Amino acid sequence: MAHRRIRLTIAYDGTNYCGWQIQPNGVTVQQVLNEALQSILKEPVRTIGASRTDAGVHASGNVVIFDTTSRIPADKFAFALNTWLPADIKVQCSDEVPPDWHPHFVNSIKTYEYRILNCQMPDPLQRLDSLFCYYHLDLAAMKKGAQDFAGTHNFASFAAGGGATEQAEKSSYESSEKYGTVRTIYRADVLCDNVSFNCSSDAGDARHEVPAYHGMIRFIVSGNGFLYNMVRIMAGTLLEIGKGALSSDCIPGILAAESREAAGPTAPAHGLRLVEIKYT
Repeated sequence: MAHRRIRLTIAYDGTNYCGWQIQPNGVTVQQVLNEALQSILKEPVRTIGASRTDAGVHASGNVVIFDTTSRIPADKFAFALNTWLPADIKVQCSDEVPPDWHPHFVNSIKTYEYRILNCQMPDPLQRLDSLFCYYHLDLAAMKKGAQDFAGTHNFASFAAGGGATEQAEKSSYESSEKYGTVRTIYRADVLCDNVSFNCSSDAGDARHEVPAYHGMIRFIVSGNGFLYNMVRIMAGTLLEIGKGALSSDCIPGILAAESREAAGPTAPAHGLRLVEIKYT
């Protein structure tokens, strides 16, 4: 029987996993997904993910493919898998693609979001998917700095060791750029969802507002590919701008330096999520 290729769009809370890709030192999202598929299909399954998210990183729209001889209708895989998967991993939709379709070999736009809760007090309900920052951040400066990421640049300063792990395959780049540290960023912006809290005062039923700074700050970035830890280093650099440790016009100089030491620290993993992968 001919093999079919099924595509899944999956969402997961990465808190309890050692990233997407199977590895010997802990449970990963790919391992759990493979086991669920094998339980349903009763055959060996090898999944391939579009993005290898790190330990603690979340996703609402990662893309996965696998081959099978099963006759289960493509759209039913989402329902079948969700009965086997744990609460922190769920399939959002499933469809069939041509047998030669591969998420690494088609042009795509990936969108990531880094969330920073900028308040006086932490919110326990958001502790797993956002970075708590108690000091006041300069939102306008962060927004200005983020805009300088847009365009085609060498992002060597924003890559950890082994930076070119996510290739911009079949892009418009020449080979040396495609497999190097040049990437195109289509959008880089800092948005804010304002938050305020009311607390009872000591004077009975009177209420007073507790300053909440900016609330939830969201750094959103879309591009044709990302280097290892690239978005987290971008977010960490924007945090330094927000604190006043770096100027809002520092990004062009950091890019020109082509040195990891020029950029800010790597922001913690739990504030990052892969939002969407759009194929063009």
